[in-house]
Amino acid sequence: MHLEQLAELIGAYAVAVLVCILALFLGTAILLWHWIERYGQTLWEWIGLLWRATLDLPPLIRLRRRFPRLWAFLGRRLSPEGYLGLHLTIGLALILAALFLFADLAEEIWSGDEIAFFDQALARALREHATPTALRVFSAITWLGNVSVLAALGIAVGLLLVVLRRKFLLAGWMTALMGGGLLNVALKALFRRARPVLPSPFVTESGWSFPSGHAMGALIAYGMLAYVLVILFNGRGRRWIVLTAALLVLLIGASRMYLGVHYFSDVIAGYVAGMAWLATCIAGAEIARRHRRGRSPTAT
Repeated sequence: MHLEQLAELIGAYAVAVLVCILALFLGTAILLWHWIERYGQTLWEWIGLLWRATLDLPPLIRLRRRFPRLWAFLGRRLSPEGYLGLHLTIGLALILAALFLFADLAEEIWSGDEIAFFDQALARALREHATPTALRVFSAITWLGNVSVLAALGIAVGLLLVVLRRKFLLAGWMTALMGGGLLNVALKALFRRARPVLPSPFVTESGWSFPSGHAMGALIAYGMLAYVLVILFNGRGRRWIVLTAALLVLLIGASRMYLGVHYFSDVIAGYVAGMAWLATCIAGAEIARRHRRGRSPTAT
């Protein structure tokens, strides 16, 4: 099947395709969560055994003896108990991976590669097959990713954390939202991609298109909100909190494509950049919480 045919098929059955994607995501996530809960501890023990066996390899033993300071530095980076340990390392690794994916995606778009062609074909197909009912539904969904809504959410949650005296969570929350907004503005200004140009557009928006601010902002805001709620409720119901946030983020991204204000690759790029920033903020918040907890058992 050619890309144009695939785009036409998706556009003709957009709502059905979205429902199938969401159902597949939800089912896979629940099964994976159950699997981790059942076998996660065993898997972690096997990883620990493999890691210790790897450290006992002769080349690594020689490396440890020859470069003790470097070895100690790497050990601190990989230690989950260290102030700048495993959480920050994972966050930085995700940023590097996101930069690679983001750059590769941008290169394919500007070189006129297949993804750019698919973007155009899908945008046209969605426009041609859009229905009034779906437009009303997606207009309501996309509202949840508006800057004004996310700003109001940021203030409300921030005030709640002030009242609860959760200063580390407050710092992480404000850093995530404000930093994510600035990062999106910077990326849009850097890539300067025009929005889709369609006949008789349903919604007209100004500003650059790549990456999607709604997709990126929603992932950061609702993802960080899920993290805050999991901490505040001591992990109770965390599965459904995380899944609800993820489904909402996916719906907001889909709404941007259906309304014709973003290309498919804009939304994917927003998710990639947002996930990297969210992971970094959560890593920083966890590091601060663990460091503080080591000094005062009651602090969170």
